[in-house]
Amino acid sequence: PGPDEHRTGELRLSTRAFDNAANAVQQVVSQHSGYVAELSRNSTAGQARSLHASLRVAAAEFDSLLPPLRALGHVTYESQSGQDVTKEFVDLNARLANARNTEQRLTQLLRDRTGKLSDVLEVEEQIDNVRGRIESMEAEVKSMSNQVTYASVDLTIEEEYEVPLAETGKPSSTR
Repeated sequence: PGPDEHRTGELRLSTRAFDNAANAVQQVVSQHSGYVAELSRNSTAGQARSLHASLRVAAAEFDSLLPPLRALGHVTYESQSGQDVTKEFVDLNARLANARNTEQRLTQLLRDRTGKLSDVLEVEEQIDNVRGRIESMEAEVKSMSNQVTYASVDLTIEEEYEVPLAETGKPSSTR
């Protein structure tokens, strides 16, 4: 059985409980058989802090991961998408099988060949080219299988932040 769909989501939240956000994200993701692939924080003085995380979760856990993530703050944006990769996967495996057959035929031709050295070198060069294509396609199959095994969520959490009155720059009489 091949893959059927690669799922992705994007979620943006705002929260007053920003200090606990990174730990809360780690906890939610690990409870859903996932991991944080990338995490960055931004904290510029006088501005709201933010956190961005790229999450990977087992594809079967994708739908159950979203509610506890949403609960970490106020949802300001959400999107989900799925890309059907079945046809692409089937096509890639067919090309891979053809390349392996070609490699076998060329290898057999090389074994049976008693011709000129230039003919032997030409067949060896073709075998090298086919092997290169096979390795590339095998890596693509592995990558595609991994994408389908894991769904991904891009998560951004921004701190609900109010500029302190002392930083507004207005005279105290207008505050």
